[in-house]
Amino acid sequence: MKEINEIRKLLGNDYHLSVKYSVFESKIQEWKLYRNYNDTRVYFSPDNKLIMSNETNTIDDLYNFAKKHHKIDEHLYMSKFNIIIAWLCLLLVILNIVFFKNDIIRGFILGIDFMIIVSSLVSHNIWNKNWKVNMLELQENLEKICKEYKNETTRRD
Repeated sequence: MKEINEIRKLLGNDYHLSVKYSVFESKIQEWKLYRNYNDTRVYFSPDNKLIMSNETNTIDDLYNFAKKHHKIDEHLYMSKFNIIIAWLCLLLVILNIVFFKNDIIRGFILGIDFMIIVSSLVSHNIWNKNWKVNMLELQENLEKICKEYKNETTRRD
């Protein structure tokens, strides 16, 4: 179960991993990997072919595939990087107050703090714009599905 969670984390939202577990033995019975599409017509169509399964591949093959196709979340990594730099600056401030009392170090730290704030704001605005576009696409897809469902139910009647 732990390795499947790690694989799902590596695959992200671009792939759908279907897993059946054995209830009594607490182990994987079968698994299948498909590409995940936002358009349900493509997702449920015969064009969405099986990428891997337990019949032809091992869990290690699946893990290697997930590692190879893993996309890095740049917003998350840059946020962590900014936090680490901010903590290092805090340590440098404390050392400067206790030992050095140097204005050059103080100016250096203020410059780094300014850059962290600016890069964090830019990164957040980019992430926020991408999130709004994703929600818009999701809303459009939902409206299209609802419209197709209504048309299909009215044809049946």
